Amino acid sequence: MVEAPIEWSQETVTRCIADVVSARRAIRAFRPEPLRREDVEDILEAAATAPSGANTQPWRVYVVSGAIKDELANALVAASRAGTAP
Repeated sequence: MVEAPIEWSQETVTRCIADVVSARRAIRAFRPEPLRREDVEDILEAAATAPSGANTQPWRVYVVSGAIKDELANALVAASRAGTAP
């Protein structure tokens, strides 16, 4: 059975968008425990539906953890400090 779509007033939509935008935060400190694989997969699945300019979808995603992640993080920090970051 298909349900009829919910009709939202312009005021409700505007308030919802304003709430989402005002709740955004930049996070620069992270907890040490890794995310569960299922959570990462859910995030990537949601991100795959994000629009891109002219539908070019110019991204590639690599998920790393453990020693490989640490090595990559160290290399990126070193490149940034040396002024050679990509």
